[in-house]
Amino acid sequence: MLLISWHADFSVGIPIIDEHNQQFIKLINMVSEQFGQGFCAESRTVLLKTVVSLSRFYFEYEERWMAKVAFPELSGHKRDHGAFMARILPCVEGDAGDDAQFLQFLNDWSLEHFNLHNPKVKRYVLEYGGRLNEIN
Repeated sequence: MLLISWHADFSVGIPIIDEHNQQFIKLINMVSEQFGQGFCAESRTVLLKTVVSLSRFYFEYEERWMAKVAFPELSGHKRDHGAFMARILPCVEGDAGDDAQFLQFLNDWSLEHFNLHNPKVKRYVLEYGGRLNEIN
């Protein structure tokens, strides 16, 4: 089951961050697909550890970039990332709870993050202008 699809409205205008966000969506959709197939506990753990590892990498990259450009809403963005990690980390230990509720969380969090937080980043990117190329 495809939870979410990438579309241009999710773009923040920074190619590497947009690429990370696209990969994040693919990963979340992979979780949805695998959960729907009822795969073994070991495979589930490996997949969720991958989600944690890549999410941590993507989130840390984005937060470092935001700090470099003095993004004024960095703390709220970090809190949102933290909420995701707080929900997914117990899943690695086998405490995902109900699969349907977990998948609903992934969908809801992703849509909220991309629809609420990314437009704020995009507006800042547009305001910041050409100086962004100097920061990456």
